Amino acid sequence: MLNRSAGLEALARLAADPEVGGFTIHDAGGHMAELLDVAPEEGRALLGRQAADPANRSHDRLGIARFLGQPELLRALSADPSMDDDDRLACARDLDEADLYAALLEDGTVAVTWRRAAFERLKELRPGTPDPFPPAPDQAWERMAHVARAKDPEQAWAALRDPRVPALPRVFACLLLQDWSPEDGRAALDELANDPTLGGFHRVFWGQDQARLAADPGLGRQWRVFAAEQLGDPALLSRLAADPTLDSRHRRRCDMMARWIRSR
Repeated sequence: MLNRSAGLEALARLAADPEVGGFTIHDAGGHMAELLDVAPEEGRALLGRQAADPANRSHDRLGIARFLGQPELLRALSADPSMDDDDRLACARDLDEADLYAALLEDGTVAVTWRRAAFERLKELRPGTPDPFPPAPDQAWERMAHVARAKDPEQAWAALRDPRVPALPRVFACLLLQDWSPEDGRAALDELANDPTLGGFHRVFWGQDQARLAADPGLGRQWRVFAAEQLGDPALLSRLAADPTLDSRHRRRCDMMARWIRSR
């Protein structure tokens, strides 16, 4: 009553909060429907801003977009790296557009689980889409056993650099090189950590520069957080907690970890 614009903005924040008044944003819109009764046009604009705000929880933002029923907002959230991966996929599924699935599939920061789910639907919408997850060649371990018996560094390097070879045999090639030559082993581990065709876990676990990996935007978000946790540096974790390229779930995880380390 004292300040209409400020009051409506405050109402929008409360309407989008699933903890207010015992409502959830899935209960027929809860307070969001009440806000639109008070101010239909302004209310929709304010709720759209709440959905676009990365400070809000990812699933709540999805719920607001669904309530508003705005395809353009769902498209924007599907492409928003601050959203949780599963919610980005949910936006794509709501619209069921091939371009959205393709964008998720091509985004290397999205977890493989959700990229695979996007591909499964994309290949139905676009038959003939090439499979980005080709099966590993047979007998990878037999190949590594032969390399170990031959003690041939060239063959070990070839296996390490072959993206068709599964992750663990490639790690084994690194360990062989390290056993034969510590200098080669360090170089191999560094190459492994920088290889985008390898899973994030192995890149971080075997990597020697965790700070660089934590800051690498091309690495999956969960693995950037994993790298920071391996270092246990609260300053680095706090920076990630404020990083808009991380989704809300991982930002909260970094913030909690930083607080816990500082309290020890």
